[in-house]
Formats: sequence, C-alpha cells, structure tokens
Amino acid sequence: MSLNVSALTSHTGHLVSLGLICLGWLIYFISLCVLQSNINAAVGLTAGSKTLGLLWFFLFFWAASAVGIAYTIASGTVKSYRLLIVAFLAINFVFLVDTINGNVYGTSSQQGVASGGFLLAFGFLAWLFIFGSEDDTPIAHLSASVKVGNMPGMPAMPAMPTMPSASFSFGKRNGSNPGPNAGGVPNQGQGYAMPLGSRDAVNNAASPYPTSPDTSAYPATPTLAGGPPALQPAPEYNKKATALYQYEANLSDPNEISFRKGEILEIGDSSGKWWQARRTLPDGTYQYGIAPSNYLQLVSSRGTCS
Repeated sequence: MSLNVSALTSHTGHLVSLGLICLGWLIYFISLCVLQSNINAAVGLTAGSKTLGLLWFFLFFWAASAVGIAYTIASGTVKSYRLLIVAFLAINFVFLVDTINGNVYGTSSQQGVASGGFLLAFGFLAWLFIFGSEDDTPIAHLSASVKVGNMPGMPAMPAMPTMPSASFSFGKRNGSNPGPNAGGVPNQGQGYAMPLGSRDAVNNAASPYPTSPDTSAYPATPTLAGGPPALQPAPEYNKKATALYQYEANLSDPNEISFRKGEILEIGDSSGKWWQARRTLPDGTYQYGIAPSNYLQLVSSRGTCS
C-alpha cells in the first residue's frame, strides 16, 4: 500500500498535532532517562529498575499510537479505523493525565516528564477532536478536518446518489431458466445474491411467474442491476479544471479517481455533483473516473465547450 505523506504535511491540524506529540515525546523520554538515573543512584539499579516501569510502558504505548495513527492518515485508511483511533486517543489522554498529576510537583526531572506529558496531551487531544468530529461540525471546519477515508482539508463531499437494492440475473445453468424471484422467494436484502446452488434449487421449484426466455446466449457472469453503469470514456474531454483540494478516491468505489491539489484534470461531463474526468498519469496514460465537483474549478476549455 502506497503512503501519501502530504496527507500529514498539508493538513494544519495533523501537522501541529504530530509536531506536539514528537516534541513532547522527546522531552518525556529525556526527562525519564534522567529520572531513572537519579533513582538508580539513590536506591540501586535493581530497586530503581522496578520503580518507573509504568512510565516506560506509557512511553512506548504513546509512540506506537502516534506511529499507527500517522500511518492510517498517510495510507488513506482512516475510515476503516476511525473508532479504534478515537478509542486509543482517549486511552492515551487518561494515561497522560495520570502521569502529569503524579510528576508535576516533584523534582526537576519529574517536572520535565510532566512537561513532555503536557505537550503529548495537547497533541493527542487535538487529534481526538479532529477524528471524533463529523465533517459538518465547527471543529472540523476550524481544523480543516480530514474527510474520513479521504485526504485532508476538504469541503463536505457531495452525496452519492442512492442506489436501489441490487438484483442479479444469471444465464441458463444446468437446464434451468431463471425467472424473477422464482418460487415466490423475496429478493435477498441489501443487494446480495443467493449462492448459485440455492438459486438453481429455487428455480427448479414450481413458480407462479412465467419463466424468462432462454438466456444461454448471454454470459453467465452476474450483472448488477440498478447500480451505477460502468464508466466509459467521454467522446471529448474538452474542458479543463484545476483541483482546489487534494482528494483520495474511496477504495470501495472503483469509479472515483484521486488527484492532488493544483492538478489539472480534463472534464468530459461537468453536469451534476460528480464530474466525469480524465487524469494524465506520470507514464502518459489516462485514468478515467468521476470526481466531486466542489473539489474542482473549471479554468479553460479546448474546442467546443457546453
């Protein structure tokens, strides 16, 4: 899986949060080393090594959490792990409050541990607000919050059209002609097809519906009915649009395309909230798909424009 580091560096909220976490972790680590050394000198290495075990655990737990969250942002998988991220951020914040409270009034090295904890707490708290807020909330707009599953700094996405429940039609198999919901069996919910063996068994049963004509001339591959049609390249991509924001295509929708902020796309159909676009890849080939209209701005035309 490719990583997009600009997802972190181009988003103010993520960049500030990660900066605070890195700085706080470094201060915490150095102060904890000094504190451990002082305790070892006072009570001995054996006893001292058992004194700060929990603080060392917190150190590595916070590091693992920060690296994991940064990876999900760079890999564009925030949507899949959002709830887990929020849970880990909440746990981190509780650990930090306990650490700060136990060291803020201690020795200079303990105060250094608390200072690092303060910076870590602010960094994790900022991430907690960003990931825990929906895109239409003031907090999300203030921080240019990442659209879950997409790149950061985006406006609200246009809603995808609601698709009817998908039904599947099959070619003739084992001498049976599939009819619509043969045997009076209702459609399987949410667009899921029955297993082929079950479908054939139902089709062979007595049916109140007339059987469909012979479909053996058609391929046996199931065809999604009611879903979006397969994208075909437009005859002419005679418009150009510049990307106002960076966008990462939704992995669950193969029709969407990704693009960078400032990239020029060629537009074939600019009607509706999703435009049909063509993107030129680094190797000179074209990538076709749909792009959200509120991420793009028409800048010029070539040939005849509608």
